This record gives sequence, C-alpha cells and structure tokens, in this order.
Amino acid sequence: MRAPLARTGTGFTLIELLVVMLIAGLALAVVPPMLTAGLPGLQVRTAALQLASGLRTARGQSIAQGREAVLMLDLGRNTYSVGSRVVALAPGLELVLDTARSEASGVAEGGIRFFPDGSSSGGRITVRGGARGYRLDVDWLTGKVTLNESA
Repeated sequence: MRAPLARTGTGFTLIELLVVMLIAGLALAVVPPMLTAGLPGLQVRTAALQLASGLRTARGQSIAQGREAVLMLDLGRNTYSVGSRVVALAPGLELVLDTARSEASGVAEGGIRFFPDGSSSGGRITVRGGARGYRLDVDWLTGKVTLNESA
C-alpha cells in the first residue's frame, strides 16, 4: 500500500492578495496625474505638426494644380484653412503670424501664399501653449516648411 501524498497548497494567501491590491491601488492613484501633466505640451506639438502638414498640403496643391494656393489663418478664432478645409486649434493655444504685409487681410487674419513653381510669400507662424511653443518657418524662395521648438 502506498503512503498518501502530502497536499501542497496551490494558490495565494490572503496577505499576498492584499499586497498586490495595495500596489495596484497605488499605481492607479499615481499614474493618471503623471500622464495628464504632459498633455498641454503634446497639444502644442500636435497643433504645430498639423499646421506644418497644412502648409505642405497648400504647397503641394499649388504645384500639382499649377495655380496659387493660400493657407489662411484667423488669429482671433484660432483656426486656419487650406481651400475649403477649416481646422480649429485646441483651446488655450495661441497663433502668431509674421508674413508679408500684402498677405495680411486684417488685424487678426493673414496667410502664406504658395506659387506653382514651389516658391511662397514666406513667413513664420508660431504656435504657443503654456510654456511650450513651436515655430514654423516658410522659406520664400523654396517654399520649404521647417518646424522648430521655440523658447
């Protein structure tokens, strides 16, 4: 006759479960504030990248269609448009436009014009939000759009 096998306890003790629950609770309390702390900087960067994409789209349309294209900015409403597409920026962001006087169509409106040969009227658009900001430079000769972080 064989001797009965000793039972080994499989599973977790109550203390182990409580320790895991405590660690998970602390993680849930600490992680969300850390994630939302970087959100304003992310919004500024996203807006600057979208604006750079809009500028490049206007340039591409101008070259492809053989006619001028303009990216218009409405600084009062924090919007910009390329053709019939209007994009609104997130609340709390600020736009600053530095362009040729001929491209300003009011105190709070203006644009950057692209020509069929790829050149542009040139200019600079700054997107700010909180302590972060990005500067978009448009070269007048080549129409090249560059994005740089600004102080």
